[in-house]
Amino acid sequence: MRKTYCRSLALCLLVASRTPGQTPLTIKLNGGLEASILQVGRSGNRQQLTLTMRLANRSSETAYLLLVDQPMATDNSGVAFDHYNNITGVTVSTCGFPGAPASWCLGIPEDRKGNRVPIQSFTTLDPTPGSEGGINVNFVLTSNRESVGTTVSFSAHMYARFVADPQRDSLDPDPPKYREFRMMTLSFPPVHVTDLPR
Repeated sequence: MRKTYCRSLALCLLVASRTPGQTPLTIKLNGGLEASILQVGRSGNRQQLTLTMRLANRSSETAYLLLVDQPMATDNSGVAFDHYNNITGVTVSTCGFPGAPASWCLGIPEDRKGNRVPIQSFTTLDPTPGSEGGINVNFVLTSNRESVGTTVSFSAHMYARFVADPQRDSLDPDPPKYREFRMMTLSFPPVHVTDLPR
């Protein structure tokens, strides 16, 4: 019998802020997923932020991921980097157009099947139970204001689905799989931001 597990992906651990030279800031999520901020850099004009995050799967199952909504970073002076220029390393969708509800990515409600992201487009994250492995996700975010803060908080949303046997799963029809995805919230406390040369 095929076993496909879909778990609640509520945030279960936040680690305190880090300063330069310390280990990456990591959050652990139910399902065995981990997300770590490796570095945050701010452009010379202080209106563009580059953030590198590592996603790792410490479970025994394969994870399928889709970044949705609008990732956002806010510095400790209140300036928001709430527009993204580029995201690489993971599949991202605005579900038809910017500002569309994230559920449209899964064809929910029923009349939004035309916005549904193909299952084959989701990013595959194989299990790596040890301390190594994972994928790097790079974000380039912009603000219409000049950032003067020294730390930045970051948040994003993803859908995730876990599969015990990907080969067998590929033989099953796609429509029921959309009901197995769960929303995951990535919410990081403040991390130090490094100013890049002008």
